Amino acid sequence: MYSSPSNWHRNWRPAVLQRLRNLAECVEGEYADLTRAQTAPEESQAQKPPRRVYGTKSVSER
Repeated sequence: MYSSPSNWHRNWRPAVLQRLRNLAECVEGEYADLTRAQTAPEESQAQKPPRRVYGTKSVSER
């Protein structure tokens, strides 16, 4: 603990910001697929049609 709370607050805030940034980077790395699907809907749309086509093929074969 620092002698004065003001200095502790000043030194504590940037450290927390850095930790939050590191956590955000880790989350982005782990959940890159979700972020990509939200930012680029084209990829999600490109992935959906093959599933629909497969479903239509199964129905047509039946």
